[in-house]
Amino acid sequence: MRPWIIAVAALLGAFAHAQDQSSCPGPRQRVPTSHCSSGDVNRNITVRVAALDTREGNASGAYAPAGSGGYASVGSRVPPEMMADTVTHVEQHEYRDCDTALEIVERVRESFQHLGYFCADVEPIAAQLTGKNEYKISIHVHPGERYRLGEIKFTGATLLTADDLRSELHVKANSLFNTESLRRGLENIQKAYGKKGQPNVTATPVASVDEKNRIVALEIKIHESASPQ
Repeated sequence: MRPWIIAVAALLGAFAHAQDQSSCPGPRQRVPTSHCSSGDVNRNITVRVAALDTREGNASGAYAPAGSGGYASVGSRVPPEMMADTVTHVEQHEYRDCDTALEIVERVRESFQHLGYFCADVEPIAAQLTGKNEYKISIHVHPGERYRLGEIKFTGATLLTADDLRSELHVKANSLFNTESLRRGLENIQKAYGKKGQPNVTATPVASVDEKNRIVALEIKIHESASPQ
């Protein structure tokens, strides 16, 4: 199993981009460097998806929203409903004009990770300008396998027990590794610590990926403040 580490500031965004490319099998698309700065703002950019297709070996599937012909094929193991959700996830987002294509890739990968496709790989986005601040794109995804959650353990916590933390996390072993569910669970943990006078608790999630069995074991290292506020 390969371990990967994500350091987060306050638990809230721990799984927003919870993918380390080195932990996934096979050649990967290079993740471009962001050129955005903290001063860049949203520019009312509109993104419309012409089509989304998935490719995995000999299996492939495609989906197009109603505005682009409205079709879906079932050659992929990824259901059309999930492709439709991904299109919505991409289109209903406010983009900055500094790194629109990179943000789209992140939105697509995030959508697939929500349903267990932990190693989903997204090809670079080519956007066609169709109007002022309006782009039309096609999305190509290699979803890979679906991963399940293995053992979950907590270290470093003193104010809350492991059982307390696990009950706040609201995820169970052997369930699909859903990054959105984990993010919400970590928000619950932060709220629980806030009630204990420690709203600024931080953590370092460490995951071990078992590629053969498609399992992700998770350790959440809790970093509590020296004293309650």
